[in-house]
Amino acid sequence: MATQNIFFTTKETAQRLNVSLTYISYLVMAGKLTPQKVLGRNLFSDEDLTRFEQIRESKRNKTTSHE
Repeated sequence: MATQNIFFTTKETAQRLNVSLTYISYLVMAGKLTPQKVLGRNLFSDEDLTRFEQIRESKRNKTTSHE
């Protein structure tokens, strides 16, 4: 059984990560998110977003663990 790749538009990605569209552009330029070009649109894989969320959460935990 083949696994199905799930992709999100830039707007959906911003909503999922609870950030602005401008910040998504920054994350792409900084190399922290890598979109796939499909028919001229940037699409972000669920796998890439999950990885980014895990990294972001681990950084938050390190910051708050010093209190």
